[in-house]
Amino acid sequence: MIQSLITTLLQNGLSEHTIVTLLYLPIAAAMVAVARYIIGWKSFSMYATLLVTFVFYELSYNPITDSINLVSGLQMGGILLMLSILSAFLSHTLLNEIRMHYLSKLGVAFTTASIFIGLVMYLLVLIFPIASGTLNTIPVIMIIFMVDIIIRNYVRKGFRKTMILTAYSLVLALGMYFVFAQEAVRGFVLAHPESVFYALIITILTGKWLGLRLIEYLRFGDLLVGKNENAKLVEEEG
Repeated sequence: MIQSLITTLLQNGLSEHTIVTLLYLPIAAAMVAVARYIIGWKSFSMYATLLVTFVFYELSYNPITDSINLVSGLQMGGILLMLSILSAFLSHTLLNEIRMHYLSKLGVAFTTASIFIGLVMYLLVLIFPIASGTLNTIPVIMIIFMVDIIIRNYVRKGFRKTMILTAYSLVLALGMYFVFAQEAVRGFVLAHPESVFYALIITILTGKWLGLRLIEYLRFGDLLVGKNENAKLVEEEG
């Protein structure tokens, strides 16, 4: 049923890339949930992690050749993310002492990020000419939205905690990006669209998980082993 639906969409002009991206979303959500609640890998939020993942993925896509360029996505995504982080901290520093409503400050931060990114893209085009049809503006706008997330965390948790969460989120996002960029994975998901339901089941089961995370086992494993040994000794003495 799902396969026939996808076939109909393809026959009516919807691109394969769009369909694969839609199928990737619930799978990516399941991966973030597993990473957080089973492994114990912290990040900003599911929204932020998915945002970065698909920004890298979209920047790696060349609509002319209908292919994924892993290196291109890393280069452009890394540059844009770094500029967003820098502009977020710069904007907050400059506006911190100015009495202004939050949304107005956020608007200034978005403007600063847009200017930074626009200037850098201009320089990149001069140094490394980019075909006009290969650069999608949507992921560029999406990465600018990270400014809001970064500023909110910076205000609430401070610089050090924000940078740690940024690093954790980036590692998780890059891991998913590497997986999704593989042609074999794209082909499998397109051939087996029912995998989104498996991802949904995994997400639901993960939401029911009440045990320790894997990182907690690694961190407190010795204490757990010692506790079990003490319990056995008490039973034997009893």
